[in-house]
Amino acid sequence: MIVKIEYNSRIVKTIFLLLFFGIFSEQTAAHPALDMLSLFFKAVPQKSEFKKYMETPLRQKLSSEKNVSLVHNPNDGSNWSGCQVGKGVLAGTFRDISACAASACYGRDVTVEEMKNLSYVQAEKVVHWLWDFIQAEDIPNQSVANLTMSIQMQYGNIRIVQSALNQLGANLRLNGRMDKKTLQAIQFYTLRDSTEVYNSIRNELIKAYGRMSGSATYINILNREYPPQLSFEDYYNIQLIKGIKLSILYTSQFLTEGSKIIGCFQRLFV
Repeated sequence: MIVKIEYNSRIVKTIFLLLFFGIFSEQTAAHPALDMLSLFFKAVPQKSEFKKYMETPLRQKLSSEKNVSLVHNPNDGSNWSGCQVGKGVLAGTFRDISACAASACYGRDVTVEEMKNLSYVQAEKVVHWLWDFIQAEDIPNQSVANLTMSIQMQYGNIRIVQSALNQLGANLRLNGRMDKKTLQAIQFYTLRDSTEVYNSIRNELIKAYGRMSGSATYINILNREYPPQLSFEDYYNIQLIKGIKLSILYTSQFLTEGSKIIGCFQRLFV
């Protein structure tokens, strides 16, 4: 299929400005200020990569060979193979892989012994299965995909993501699954403004953490691993202020040096 992109002066000017300020990145590419570019990104959709998700500091820490403690909290539904408290086997969580996630991946209830002996390679396979299960590759922004995957890993569902999308105007049923409507919504709103989607998901996650004991710890981890992102306007304004400050500095230096040169000439001719 051949995609025809017609010439538009606004597109050319926008691209030029973005390249000039050096901010043509995945964070700003789908901002509403760039509505004329949205057709381009829809015609050439971006893909998120599992490898990049696994390279995030938190993911490496949680999946590492040194992380070998089994969490066995019976009040946490993810520690049960049936994904609900009292349903299935209480097998716990190991290497950040819950009994719920492992059972879903294997298609059967896992045992405590299986969880205790879960290797790094096996853990990564479960994580990869979950990545494919929520179709994270088709989320057109790596940061949004990483955060969505982190929520899936932590909660065993993506209701928080669906709630965040509803805040932006989607009308999704909070079933916790990446169904067709949810995937279409996250793609649409991410292509429109990936920063807005990312920050909206963060805000909903912070609300969820606020209802948990030890919320401060979870929020601190979130702020460290998934800090809020700047919007296009915010970034532009920061760059503009920096430019003004540099202009004032260089002008001041120029005037200072210029006055010195004038002083030298005055002394020469006195």
